[in-house]
Amino acid sequence: MAEQRAASTSYALFLAMLWRWLNWIWLYLPFVRFLSDAPYPEQRPEDVGLPLKIREEDVSVQDLPGEEDAEGVWDYIVGGGGTSGCALASRLSETPGIRVLLLERGPVGDNFLSRVPLISTNFARANSPNYRWLPQSSMLDQGSEGKGGKKGGKADMAMVSGKVLGGTSRINSMLYTRGAGEWEAMARAGRKGWSFNDVYPYFLKSERALGPMSLRPGHGLTGLWQTRAYGHYLLPSYNPCVSAAQSVGLPFIKDLNAPQRAPYGVGDVDVSMDDKGRRCSAYSAFVPAELVLERKDRFAVCTETLARKIVFQDTDQGPRAVGLVIEDEDEERAKEKGRFVVRARREVILCGGAIGSPQLLQLSGVGPAEFLKEKGVKVVKDLPGVGEHLQDHFGASVQYLTPLTHSFHALEHAFYAIRHILHYILFGAGIFLAPIVQISIFTKSSTISPVDGRCTASKLIGESALNPENVPDVEIMPIPAGLSVPPPPGQGGFSFLTVLATPFSFGRVRLASTDPRQRPACDLGVLSDERDWAVIRVGLKLSLALAGEMKSQGYALKDQCVLPMDANEEEVKAFVRRQGRTTYHYSSTCRMAPEAGDGDGPGVVDDELRVHGVLGLRVADASIFPKILSVHLQAPCVMVGEKCADMIKKSWGDLKD
Repeated sequence: MAEQRAASTSYALFLAMLWRWLNWIWLYLPFVRFLSDAPYPEQRPEDVGLPLKIREEDVSVQDLPGEEDAEGVWDYIVGGGGTSGCALASRLSETPGIRVLLLERGPVGDNFLSRVPLISTNFARANSPNYRWLPQSSMLDQGSEGKGGKKGGKADMAMVSGKVLGGTSRINSMLYTRGAGEWEAMARAGRKGWSFNDVYPYFLKSERALGPMSLRPGHGLTGLWQTRAYGHYLLPSYNPCVSAAQSVGLPFIKDLNAPQRAPYGVGDVDVSMDDKGRRCSAYSAFVPAELVLERKDRFAVCTETLARKIVFQDTDQGPRAVGLVIEDEDEERAKEKGRFVVRARREVILCGGAIGSPQLLQLSGVGPAEFLKEKGVKVVKDLPGVGEHLQDHFGASVQYLTPLTHSFHALEHAFYAIRHILHYILFGAGIFLAPIVQISIFTKSSTISPVDGRCTASKLIGESALNPENVPDVEIMPIPAGLSVPPPPGQGGFSFLTVLATPFSFGRVRLASTDPRQRPACDLGVLSDERDWAVIRVGLKLSLALAGEMKSQGYALKDQCVLPMDANEEEVKAFVRRQGRTTYHYSSTCRMAPEAGDGDGPGVVDDELRVHGVLGLRVADASIFPKILSVHLQAPCVMVGEKCADMIKKSWGDLKD
């Protein structure tokens, strides 16, 4: 097991080695440094709030600045400057005379290398701006009961999310996928205002498609967030993979984001990248320095700031969120400067993600009452759904050997890496433009043969992706790298990562400590529902069929870490436990559903993203999805920020038609 765990870090070690070479370039090529912009107009807690003069436990509305005070008072406070929070705060600050405060725990962290697509995806490096911690369990011990009610296996997977302005959009693979049928499923479940036709305008509003992608119907052209398609494959292994996918029964889909498309197939994945070949994150799109400076009279971005708790006021209608207690993220500086309070005249909106938002709610007394009492937290609102239903896109990979230059592993060689980074610097082209995933396969497990892994998706090309019955439950990501086992020197790696796109299993997030600096206890609960085992079993067969077809067409793939097509149930389970991994898509811990529940568990927010039973408090991030979407979550999170901004403006009479 120790050897297997060590092997699972091979890709991380490869990226760390690459990072060392690039730091050498950064140090010895001074002209690169001038590609960074001027300092960002960030602020600190003492710049935006007033000192807290009493114990945090005793703070109340009387200890906040008065609504008419000039300092420490904002109309809206957005707690979390991640993928959703940047979009939301930017849109709220559009209204003249409305003061908006955006709080982010991480730094700005902007430099040349942080914008290079392939390099900025490397969150394994020591100074990468992220949270990284182990869950309580990710596949449960054999024989134990999971939160999803079934039994699972055992493996630990590090959880990662962005700790930087822009959040995970600063470190992810930049993939831009929207989904279709899952939005219609929400509408059918009673989520008013969340059908595809309801959310589609917000996808368009945020997007500015570039190049050939701008000629496709159904893409935004005037938004702040730049997206693009590549038009060609950056590594030679992709063409044979697409050909193999079509041969095993998957149609090629020209635009995976087009609503009127086949529900299943293989296609190129669009990415969030600007016209200069740089990562276009929620930070660079929605809160760039020039925008913050332009709105400095009403918009403040406060970085490296820890939100400790929400402050509530008792009213006849129930508790009302009126502010936050904040302090510096750096503990030594926090001890020196102390804690501060900021007041929200109108609303507090949490955008801390599927881990951070439920943690802050529980720290503030909003969550399962009995659990909060056990932790010594004063209960403000008994809301059992807070932190429940944590989901992720769990995956397991089969792995092969390829020619070295067909793989990202070629970048382990210093001169190859230096040559290509110079090519990127000078021409904005080449392998450093690449995301980790450039093509993807989506299908339903019912279309996959349990015998030979071939697929019948081509026969369903006339079906609609908007039909909730056609939402994929399997994604396969072909990745030109060894994800679990290092390839031998001089050879490259190629993996098929088989992912549960719509898992049945779920876990939960609970406070591990009442210290907000401590990460919460997370049980991912993956494979805790037996139905997920059936899906991943046939998904792996499809991956094996794809590899077999690539070989039969003459592509040089050699087995490295695979299982037989006829593997029995126990062999499959052992393989999945060994090869299992998170894809870092945490979701659904503050579900949009009725407070009493909807069949999948209790809700936390209503259709307007307002926290049940609490005034002046909303949540807007990946945690609000009733269940995890079948797609990568970056674009849906930006859409949530856009849509929430309009909901808020409308409720306060600020929305212009």
